[in-house]
Amino acid sequence: MEYENILTKKEDGIGWVTVNRPDKLNALNTSTIKELHGAFLSFKVCSTQDSKEGTKAFLEKRKANFQGR
Repeated sequence: MEYENILTKKEDGIGWVTVNRPDKLNALNTSTIKELHGAFLSFKVCSTQDSKEGTKAFLEKRKANFQGR
């Protein structure tokens, strides 16, 4: 299946899914989440592992706790 925001491949029984929105720092939007869901279902995922390609941006959803130090 072709996707707009993700890349997929199957190799030796392993399914690879990569978010491919470099212009948006791979931020997730509704379309990308739907594509990820569809890809995971098509691979019949039983476990996942993060890639070690590096991090340029990080978002955490919790209340900020600034210490002022």
